[in-house]
Amino acid sequence: MIDLFAIPLGGFGVVLGCDWLRSLGPILWDFSNLTMVFWRHDHQVQWSGVHNQTPPRTAVTVATS
Repeated sequence: MIDLFAIPLGGFGVVLGCDWLRSLGPILWDFSNLTMVFWRHDHQVQWSGVHNQTPPRTAVTVATS
């Protein structure tokens, strides 16, 4: 069982939180191929990302005092 928070984020199906990721144990990430591999109930699970033609846009806000 895991706690989840539902918040609308345009363009994202789901955001994986650290609490849930920690429950998976060791994870192999391949950011070049957009894959994530882990073991669940004695079975290897591999998730693959969607390759877009355009690079993702990122917005960063910096707060200064």
